[in-house]
Amino acid sequence: WLHTLCTTRKILIIEGEQGSFKSYTAALIAYIRYQLVGHKLGWLCDTDYHQNRNKAWSILQPLEVEAYGFPKNGESLREGLERFMEGIEVRDEDIFAVETVIFDELTTYGDYPECQDIAKKFMKFGLSAPRKAAYGLIAITHSMTNEGTGGGGGMAKSRKRGTLHLLL
Repeated sequence: WLHTLCTTRKILIIEGEQGSFKSYTAALIAYIRYQLVGHKLGWLCDTDYHQNRNKAWSILQPLEVEAYGFPKNGESLREGLERFMEGIEVRDEDIFAVETVIFDELTTYGDYPECQDIAKKFMKFGLSAPRKAAYGLIAITHSMTNEGTGGGGGMAKSRKRGTLHLLL
C-alpha cells in the first residue's frame, strides 16, 4: 500500500486530526515520488506554510518548493487553486512531466471569501482531471466530508470511489 501511495497519480486524500502528522506524511510521499519515479514537485497550498516551512515541509526545501496561501492569505490561496484549474485546462499527460501538487488545510478553503467559489469546484476537478493533466494530487483535510474537502456538494460517492484515502 505504501508503494502505491508513492507511485500513483490517483488522488490521495490524507485525513486526520490536528497533530496526526498529515503534512509530514504528504511531504514524505511527495519526496519519495520525486526520488522513486521522478515526479517533480509542482507547488503546495498551505495557509500555515509560514509555520510549517522548516518543520513538515523541510524535506521538500531542497526541491525549491513554491507555496501559496500563507500566512492565512485567501488571495494567495486562490492563486494556487487557480493555477491548478488552469493546469487542468492546458496540461497534457503526453507532453508535460508529472508533478505532485499538495493542498493542505483543505478543510478551511471555503472559509476564505476569496476562495469560496473556486474551492467548491476544486474537488470536482480534482476527482476527474488530474491524471490527464499530469498531476499527482495530494489533498489534506481534517474531515472526508463535502465541507472538509472544499465545500462543494454532491461528491461523496466520487470521493469514496475515486481516491486513495489515508486516515491518520
